[in-house]
Amino acid sequence: MVVYPGVERDPDAVGSPALAADEPFRMLEMAHFETPDAVDKFGKDFNGYLIPGLLDGPELAVEVARLEGLPVEWTTLEGDDLKAYQNAELTLTHDPSDWHPYNPNAERDARIATEGLYTDPIQQTFERDEPETASGTPKLDF
Repeated sequence: MVVYPGVERDPDAVGSPALAADEPFRMLEMAHFETPDAVDKFGKDFNGYLIPGLLDGPELAVEVARLEGLPVEWTTLEGDDLKAYQNAELTLTHDPSDWHPYNPNAERDARIATEGLYTDPIQQTFERDEPETASGTPKLDF
């Protein structure tokens, strides 16, 4: 995710809020993807969670990066990196051991690791001592 100055956020569009004019372009790496289709699906899902004024992109991006196990560090884009980003040519290169494909179940896995498996007593099943037999005549009590 990249946030940048001088661009007003359209309230009808999902995206980053406007920043102060003197604030530099900042980038946060929040997930790694194996395919462009995975990126597109993630983008749609991510934007679906945004609530303008309540939960904006940069705020959610920090939480996604944390769940994905990435360092939650905003990097300032300057010089050649900034020009490459503006020309849609910026690439991030990682050592293969640092690459962790996006886990769509990261939030669920983190919850289970913290809280354990959820069991709902209403949905618990039980076995009867004797199986129920269906009767052709309903029992009516008047």
